[in-house]
Amino acid sequence: RVASQIVGASGLAGQAWEYAVFEDASVNAFVLPGGKVGVTTGMMAFAANDDELAAVLGHEVAHVMANHAAERYSQSALAQVGAGLVGAATQNAEGGLAQSLGRYAGPALQVAVLMPYSRQHELEADRIGLDLMVRAGFSARRGVELWRRMAARGGSNTPAILSTHPSDAARVQQLDAYIAARGYS
Repeated sequence: RVASQIVGASGLAGQAWEYAVFEDASVNAFVLPGGKVGVTTGMMAFAANDDELAAVLGHEVAHVMANHAAERYSQSALAQVGAGLVGAATQNAEGGLAQSLGRYAGPALQVAVLMPYSRQHELEADRIGLDLMVRAGFSARRGVELWRRMAARGGSNTPAILSTHPSDAARVQQLDAYIAARGYS
């Protein structure tokens, strides 16, 4: 029910959507190309109300609206080509900087280009997701409580620079500012 309200607000109701709940205690949700949305039982239990579930589903549908899967694929392909070119150019290097560049080009591109790009996608999906949930009749402020509770439970210990997702605290801060700027309740 909540998912169909979010999809209706997205303008993508004409495409086929499939929703699946996976028996898994982790607090997670995801979307795959073709309108396939997965939510774990852990997320279902963690979401305190429909507004919080709408925040999660709005975020996932926003990834589809913003075409993030295709953008990520393009960025990954470009990074692979770049790393390959650096590797080829340094293939016969006998040491020093050139050899190090060849060895570390792939991981460096991952940390310097792909991960920040992914974090930007996540924040964009958060903002679009809030717009969707408000259009669908849910409370943006109540939805953000999900991220506050995620931050309170600790989240990942992965340093932000090595993560594909922004920290929960950063999400809350950005979402609070977005809600204030948009005048959402």
